[in-house]
Amino acid sequence: MNTDAHTDTQDPDATDPSSNQSDVLTAPKRKRGFGGLALIIAIASLGVSGWLLWQQQNTAPDDSARLAQASAQSLQRSMTKLDGKASYNAENLEQLSTRLDAQGARLDMIPVRFDQIEAMLNDIPATNEDARRKILNLEADWYLRLAETQLSVARNVKASEAALMFADECFSQLANPTFTPIRDRISAAISELQIQQQHPVSADVAVLQTIIDRIPSMVLNENPPQNFGSTAKRSSESEGIDRAIASVREAFSEIISVKRSDIAIVPQLTDADTTLLRRSLSLELQTAKLALLQGEPDVYSASLNTANASLKQNFNSNSAPVADSLKAIASLLSESANQPLPNIAAIRNDLAQLRSVSQ
Repeated sequence: MNTDAHTDTQDPDATDPSSNQSDVLTAPKRKRGFGGLALIIAIASLGVSGWLLWQQQNTAPDDSARLAQASAQSLQRSMTKLDGKASYNAENLEQLSTRLDAQGARLDMIPVRFDQIEAMLNDIPATNEDARRKILNLEADWYLRLAETQLSVARNVKASEAALMFADECFSQLANPTFTPIRDRISAAISELQIQQQHPVSADVAVLQTIIDRIPSMVLNENPPQNFGSTAKRSSESEGIDRAIASVREAFSEIISVKRSDIAIVPQLTDADTTLLRRSLSLELQTAKLALLQGEPDVYSASLNTANASLKQNFNSNSAPVADSLKAIASLLSESANQPLPNIAAIRNDLAQLRSVSQ
C-alpha cells in the first residue's frame, strides 16, 4: 500500500518521459527555423549582388558604345565639312582657270583690235599725224603696264616679253629719236627675260624639292674613336715580382689594349639635335624655293648659301645624298635664274619724265 501511495503522489512530469522528450525536441526545431531564414536571406542578398554586377557589366559596354558612336558621328560631320570645303575650293579653282583663259583670249585679241583701229584711222582722210602719235603712245604705255603686271604679279616671263616687244614696236612706229634710251632699256629687259626662259623656274623648284626629299637619308658627321693598337711588350730583363707583373700585363694586353690619343672627344648628337639639324636644313631649302617662286633673288641666294654651309658642316660629304645635294646647290647658285628680274616700273617712270621734259 505504501508503495502505491508513493507512486500516486509522484510528479506526473517526472514519470512521463514523453513530456520531457517533447520539450527537448522543440528547442532544436526553433533554432533550425531561424537558420533557414538566415540562409534564405543570404541567398537573396547574393542574388541581388549578382544582378547588380551583371547590370553594371551590361551598362558599361553600352556607355562605351554610346561614346564610340558619338565620336564616329563627330568624325563623320568633320569629314562632311572637309568634303564641302574641298568641293568649294575645286569649284573656285575651276572658275579661276576659266577666267584666266578668258582673259588670255582677250589679251590675244588686243593687238588685232589696235591694228584694226589704226587701219580705220588711216582710212579716215581727216585724221592727222598727232592723233596717230597719241594712239601709239597710249598703246605703248598700256603694253609696258601689261608687261610689268605679268612679271611682278603672275611671274609670266613669256607674256611679259611679248608685251615689251609690242611696246618697242609702238616706239618704232613713232620714229622719235627722243625715245631711243627707252627702246634700249626695253631691249635689255627683253634679253634678260629670254635668259630667264632658258632656265625655267619649275626645273629649279624640282631640284630643290629633290634635295629636301633626300634629307632623311643624309648621314650626319660623326667622329668615332680610332682603332686601338697593341702596346709594346715589356722586356724580359725584370726578375721576380716584376717578371710576374709583366707576364700578367702581357696576358691582359692581348685582350684589352689602351692607347693614348690626341683626338678631341666629340660628344654624340642626341635625337633632338639630329632632328633639329635636319629640320633647319629643310626650312632653309623651303625658304629658297618660296623666294624663287616669288622672284626674290637676294633671299634665294642667302637661303641656298646657308643650306650649303649647313651641309658641309653638319653632314658627311662622302655620302652620296650629301655629295649630290652639294653639287645641285652649287649649280643653282651659278645659274642665271638667280639674277634679278628687269625693273619695268623704272622704265615707265623714265618714260614719263622724258615726256614731261619734251613737252
